[in-house]
Amino acid sequence: MEVNRTTILAGVTTVAVGVVAYAAYFDYRRRNDPTFRKAIRREQKRVSSLEKEKAREAQVGEEETLKRAHRQAMDEPLPSSPEEKEQAFMQEVARGEQLYALGESSKYDAAICFYRALKMYPQPEELTRIYAQTIPPHVFEVVLKLVKLDDEEREESLNEKVE
Repeated sequence: MEVNRTTILAGVTTVAVGVVAYAAYFDYRRRNDPTFRKAIRREQKRVSSLEKEKAREAQVGEEETLKRAHRQAMDEPLPSSPEEKEQAFMQEVARGEQLYALGESSKYDAAICFYRALKMYPQPEELTRIYAQTIPPHVFEVVLKLVKLDDEEREESLNEKVE
């Protein structure tokens, strides 16, 4: 039993000394070798630029998804009578709640439902305050972006009519 314990202790000590020696060598090389420092900086810049590129692509993808969602919401006609509006409003809110319960993956679909309900509601500011308190923040942000996109589109159409 004593031999096994000694052998294990010697092995663990050897590995620990090796790790410390490698760390000391790496630190020495990092501090004193200019080409190694340049290589590390180059790698950091490369990783940073890749992260920025991914973030930019994600943002462009989200904008396209928002525009597609907005077009989808605008293509569906809104009901005309008050009874139909009330019934459609309740259906859209219920469907939106079901969709956001599914998780992050269906946030755009849920936001479209809440956005359509917002367009049917007679007092949208009041409903926006209710949404802020009741629906998850990631879905509420998408609803606000859809409203902003709608406002921008409305301004563009007004500017085109003026010209």
